[in-house]
Amino acid sequence: MVPIGTEVIRTEIVYTRPKLERVEYIATTYGCPQCKDTEEPQFIKDNGKPAFIE
Repeated sequence: MVPIGTEVIRTEIVYTRPKLERVEYIATTYGCPQCKDTEEPQFIKDNGKPAFIE
């Protein structure tokens, strides 16, 4: 599988004294290069790390 795209799955604000940071978590989508031209191409998307607070 090869990466074919990314998507922001969530954004968090992190306070670290004395600064405030914005952290974006990116999910990568992977596609099968051998079956991309078939009728049913295969894709897999990771879910990233789970959030500390839902």
